Amino acid sequence: SGKNTEKALKILNEIHDRGNEPSRVLTALIQYFRDMLILKSCSDKDLVLSMTGINEEIFDKIKEQSEKFNTQTLIYFADRLSYHFGKLKENTNKELKSKHLKNLLLEANSMDVEFEFSFEEDGFMIYVKQIN
Repeated sequence: SGKNTEKALKILNEIHDRGNEPSRVLTALIQYFRDMLILKSCSDKDLVLSMTGINEEIFDKIKEQSEKFNTQTLIYFADRLSYHFGKLKENTNKELKSKHLKNLLLEANSMDVEFEFSFEEDGFMIYVKQIN
């Protein structure tokens, strides 16, 4: 778990170094978990594509990821993300905002969930996976 905690902190540092606001990262994570919940609940691919931010290119990957989580875990993380997002919005201090994002990454890590970020010129992509 120590190695995973170190990885979470490195992700946080890279997010910060690239100038991404913690609130932007949390907004993307909330959307991602919402999309996975919809994907898990709906078998109509066209409907899923129209209701989510998922496109054809990443549909299968996110579907595969959503199948690795039970619905309760997805709901739990969506709730925790919303909690941390609310805390972020309450604070104007950038260090406190980063602290909330760090706490979220560490909390996820303690539940054997890992976030992977793929940084691109115009933003980032987020993938979630079960560690064990």
